[in-house]
Amino acid sequence: MIIRKANFKGEIPRVHPRLIPVNYAQRAENTRLDDGTIGPIKAATTAHTFATAPNTFMKFNGDFIGFTQSNVKATVGPVAQDRLYFTGEGSPKMRVSGTDYALSLAPPNNPPTATASSVETGGAPSLYTTVDTTPIEGSEDEQFYYRYSAVTDRGETVASAPASIYRIDGEYVVLHNMVLPAGTTKIRVYRNDPEQPSGETGRFGLILDVEYSAGTHGPLSDATITDQFWYFPDLGKAPVEKGDDAVAVEYVTYVYTYVTEFDEESAPSPPSDLVKVGPLSTVSYTVAAPVQSGRGVDRIRVYRSKTSLSGITDYYFLTEFSSGSAGTKTDDFQQILNEPITSIDYDRPDSDMMGLIALPNGLMAAHAGREVMFCEPYKPHAWPEKYRLTTDTDIVGLAAFGAYVAVMTEGAPYLIHGSDPGLMVMEKMERTLPCLNAHSIVDLGYSAAFASHEGLVVINQNGAEVRSRNLFTEQQWREMQPDTMRAEQLNGRYVFSFRRIGSAANETEFGIIDLSNEQPFYIRGDMTPGLLYFDPLDGALYYTEINDTRVIKQFDPKLPGTVAKQKWRSKINHLPGYDNFGAILVETDEVTETKATPSDPDCTVRVYADGALVHTLTTTNTAERLPSGFLAEKWEVEIEGYAAVTAISIATDIAELVGG
Repeated sequence: MIIRKANFKGEIPRVHPRLIPVNYAQRAENTRLDDGTIGPIKAATTAHTFATAPNTFMKFNGDFIGFTQSNVKATVGPVAQDRLYFTGEGSPKMRVSGTDYALSLAPPNNPPTATASSVETGGAPSLYTTVDTTPIEGSEDEQFYYRYSAVTDRGETVASAPASIYRIDGEYVVLHNMVLPAGTTKIRVYRNDPEQPSGETGRFGLILDVEYSAGTHGPLSDATITDQFWYFPDLGKAPVEKGDDAVAVEYVTYVYTYVTEFDEESAPSPPSDLVKVGPLSTVSYTVAAPVQSGRGVDRIRVYRSKTSLSGITDYYFLTEFSSGSAGTKTDDFQQILNEPITSIDYDRPDSDMMGLIALPNGLMAAHAGREVMFCEPYKPHAWPEKYRLTTDTDIVGLAAFGAYVAVMTEGAPYLIHGSDPGLMVMEKMERTLPCLNAHSIVDLGYSAAFASHEGLVVINQNGAEVRSRNLFTEQQWREMQPDTMRAEQLNGRYVFSFRRIGSAANETEFGIIDLSNEQPFYIRGDMTPGLLYFDPLDGALYYTEINDTRVIKQFDPKLPGTVAKQKWRSKINHLPGYDNFGAILVETDEVTETKATPSDPDCTVRVYADGALVHTLTTTNTAERLPSGFLAEKWEVEIEGYAAVTAISIATDIAELVGG
């Protein structure tokens, strides 16, 4: 009879040691089991020591950072690699070059004040005739009223106040002393309708439309135009009234925003009152300096409203200036408005926002209460309320994989899918699988995992499943107190610490769950972690011991170093009857690195029969005889040491072992 073991796996605690598959273990400790061999992990190395013990830590830009609170979630921002965004340390924050800033950027509290200059051209023109301006009794003189306007590249000004004159047959009228703005290209003159009763000025018609440039008709203060009465009012024209809004008058309003040294822009201020302006108008507006201190605001942006041809009114960029020069400014309407405001919906993040995670396409997500929140793409300071989704129960934490966001709650989990924060779709899972602990949530790359009452739950695009059901009984799982678990991932495995029922507060255990196969397995570690952190940039897992969280250690470093002592114990091989195994062969690789205890053998092999130790050997890669003179029904093999074990064979005699 011969028993061969290879392609080694870890523990299945829920299965009786006699019933586990042949290559699985009763106990696997400090071993990798990632390539089919029983290979040892590297001994932990010290990576950093904090002056004060943190309650959470991470690595950012090559440096370890400690936090005072235990629920901190931090991630590098999508805008610049030197910015770290985090929640859980009071209100949400951003860290740049070692300085913390509130993530919330307060908009201006008060609207700008805005006042327009007169919308009219100016006073009435001076008028005279070639003969006389005084009515002569008995003559056929007639009273006329004149108004004028200027045309600039901004449109036609509102017509001036009317001026009256008496004209006798054969005379012509000269208009002068007209006030024209810079940039005037035409002068338009309007005369009242002669069919109206004498003295009425309500209806005017266009009689002259004259090209103008400075000097053509005299200086701006003395522009001169002659009405020779060759033309008569175009009564088809709309009447021109003093102050008529149909003549180049519009209503505008202003808002302003604050901009930081990091190019973050706040939501706009409340709008100013409507201001009535014409082509000659200028507007004086006043904006307030920022009152939020320590946020890096260094600029103010001003926007003016504009209505498109389709009738849609929006705000467009007008000007930007230093926040130190806030106060009263002038809008001369020379700026071409092309750039619409983008920060209308840039709501501030909630002060109690938690669980910050990064998503593809420049997005971030977080939660507060029963709301899932998303930032504006590539704008981590802006969290529009229109992007929020609501769950039935309070949210415990979030995890992202691919284009999905897993939402773990105190009830059923949810899946959110989408790439546009305004088009996210949320689906509630069918099963009630509450998340017991935000620290247990891990992004496994292809899915997310978290601790629930029934076991370790894995959620992916196909739904949620208790994946540890084949690994632990529910009783075993609850004895591990899932509400105490702290977890990370390493090479796609779920790595966690926990405090078993009955253990002291400073007694933790360390475990690894491999979920890569249909049958998961479990590996133990001999450390007692307090905090865990996986750094995605260097692919390393860091931890602190529960009794000294100042010292950061790296778990199983990848570089050559010292190997830790591993232990692996086989299943109970239960024979159909009593028998004696007479030989054993353990095949190993050479140990090329320093052993944790250099004087230890490379590999120690122990053979147990019916629970009793019957033989110990330290030679490998050679068939060894086992003691005879007894029979046993249950046989076990235990490996301890530093050499990678590739195969174990045990047989009734050496010939069978070698020949087989």
